[in-house]
Amino acid sequence: MSPSKGLIEVRIQDHPVATGAALLVVFMVCFIAIAGITGLSGNASYRAYFSDQDARVQQLDEINKTFGLYDPLVIIVTVPEGQTLDTSPGLLPAVITLQETLQTIPQVQYITSFEDYVIDPEDEFASPLESQTPFQKSVSSMLISKDRRSGLIVLDIELNSAGDAKEILQINQQVQTSVDQLLNQPLGTSNLLSGALALNTAYIDVVKHDIKLFAPGLILLMLLVLVVVFRRPSIALLLITTGALSVLASFGLLGYFEVSLTAINAFVPIIIIALSIVTAMHNILGVYQHVATGQSVPDAVSNSYQENLTPLTLSSLTTAAGFLFLLTSPSPPIQIVGISVALGIVFSYLITLIWLKLAIARLNLEPEEAQKVLDRISPALLKSFCSKYSKPLIVSSLILLALSGLSLTQLRIDDNVFHYFPEKHPFRVSLNQLDDRFTGATTLNYVVQLSDQAEQRTDQLNELKTFTQWLKQRVEVNQLLMPPENLLELNALTRAQQLINLSSSGLERLITADGQQVRLELRLNALSSSELLKFDQQTRQWLKANTPELDIKGGTSAEMMFAQLSHQNAWNMFSSLLVALLLITLLIGLLLRSWTAMVLALFSNFFPVLLVYGFWSATGGPISLGCAVVIGMIMGVIVDDTLHILIKYQRQRKNSGPEFALDSVWLKVMPAVWVSSLVLIVALLVGLLSDFRPIAELSFLSITTLTAALLADLIVLPSLLSRQKIKNRV
Repeated sequence: MSPSKGLIEVRIQDHPVATGAALLVVFMVCFIAIAGITGLSGNASYRAYFSDQDARVQQLDEINKTFGLYDPLVIIVTVPEGQTLDTSPGLLPAVITLQETLQTIPQVQYITSFEDYVIDPEDEFASPLESQTPFQKSVSSMLISKDRRSGLIVLDIELNSAGDAKEILQINQQVQTSVDQLLNQPLGTSNLLSGALALNTAYIDVVKHDIKLFAPGLILLMLLVLVVVFRRPSIALLLITTGALSVLASFGLLGYFEVSLTAINAFVPIIIIALSIVTAMHNILGVYQHVATGQSVPDAVSNSYQENLTPLTLSSLTTAAGFLFLLTSPSPPIQIVGISVALGIVFSYLITLIWLKLAIARLNLEPEEAQKVLDRISPALLKSFCSKYSKPLIVSSLILLALSGLSLTQLRIDDNVFHYFPEKHPFRVSLNQLDDRFTGATTLNYVVQLSDQAEQRTDQLNELKTFTQWLKQRVEVNQLLMPPENLLELNALTRAQQLINLSSSGLERLITADGQQVRLELRLNALSSSELLKFDQQTRQWLKANTPELDIKGGTSAEMMFAQLSHQNAWNMFSSLLVALLLITLLIGLLLRSWTAMVLALFSNFFPVLLVYGFWSATGGPISLGCAVVIGMIMGVIVDDTLHILIKYQRQRKNSGPEFALDSVWLKVMPAVWVSSLVLIVALLVGLLSDFRPIAELSFLSITTLTAALLADLIVLPSLLSRQKIKNRV
């Protein structure tokens, strides 16, 4: 790569007819794309975060089908202070009436109630508590709180349309209304809703909150920043309109493929609009720079767009490619983030190149006004600082890089799907109650396959007994639910089939009719994803070492699926980061035909990522779903300004020598670098107010990485370019 060969330039010639035709084509493409937006749908189910072809989903579906399990909606009923479920006047008859009412809801397939395990003091024929079998006592402990003030009514629900927000909200409202009318209002009880269906409702709640906040928040912040910079509302409106058209076209195109959107996709318009404004910023400020020299606005627009065409094209390409690396995620909603933003960037590039160019050319801009804007955003003081302290700045950067690298040894992947929502959200409160007052909100299923051969089955039952005793000794396990041992013996079910078919016993949900498959349901302490995976790994290792005859599948549950997804997604994003870093660095080296430029690009773009995630790990922050998404996408975003700096530095060095090249970069490039970064950072601030933790974490880490990247581009890269051994080699 010889520096003498110079940059491969992209050029385009202005022609009125060609420009008009291009404008017509762009608007037609956008209009056709936007027309597909009606094909979009929302998916409020937690299942939307998993592919139907995912082996974890298929295994869970198989277990649910085998044992007749559905998505649960858990009603936590609490009697007034000073009462218990046994002594609350009229409670048990009211609960029976409530169950009869709830059974009329078509989607309700099965009801398990604490009422079956509470002794009614007014029923003289009721069996005493001491007469309950061990199995009944196990079920009772799962449905009745330790202080006997709260009880669970578990509804197994089969939705007509999985993920339909309207149906989910309707069912929850029907249930809540019935509980209010039959329990809360006449008896003074209170209740919370939990379980998978309440989790889905929590997703709906955060989407509603974020949608109401994001659009007005973004518009106000962007108007404020852009008006402060340009003092022209027309410029701000043009840029925001470019972003809005890009969002509509991107989502409209996805609509033709009938894509379903989830909570994490609510933040995509913010990203697209912010990146659209950033895409146009170098062109807009280039126009101001040329007008300030006395050029007419049309000439200034033509010159600015020609100067910025190569870096604009390359930065759009690298940003879109960076987001497409999210396709390596195992989660469809994260893949949709990557596709939708990449499409938005493509539309933004076309609209900026054609429509925005024509719109800006019609502005009435005087040289004095243009110069005032440039003076306002000039980084002259920073230039002097970097020139004076270039060596200490470079040394400090290298030290920070080394310390960040060491800190990464503490980096851990962890997550908790239940903590995606605010602590005061009713769903989070219900989970805390299940953990504190019952046997835990976390569930794990293991399925045992038993032989139909007497001798082998006897050996298996002995090993199963050993296994369950080991499980009960583990501190994480609060409760283990399984069929009574006498029903596991060969042909025992034929003698107890009537018992199995009684819904109130729940046995048919733990053992199949042929007696050959048994489900062990574990209720665990509140565990994070890494703790849950560790528990399952230890269980599998113990089984392999101690029960060679036992055929066990699992553990499986929605919580386990999210734990596995979080870890797999994080590792995929780390791989994407490394691949993106390598490819983008090689691309810059090839385009600039300079090994030195390639090394500078590698350092400038790897430095902020390593710095931020090193600090994150040093402070104990885990890599969760939102953090991992940033890893996968950020390289495509932060490389843009580095491209502009290196391309224009090399171009100017070729024309006027290295001494003037860096001055030209400070004068013509750096204002747009810091203003565009500021716009992007301010736009992402909206995400910090999200009720959905993955979005808040995505916003925070994106902001900190962009800030570090801005400092690298404004301070570290110019300091490196000022060194004599480097400036002539780029």
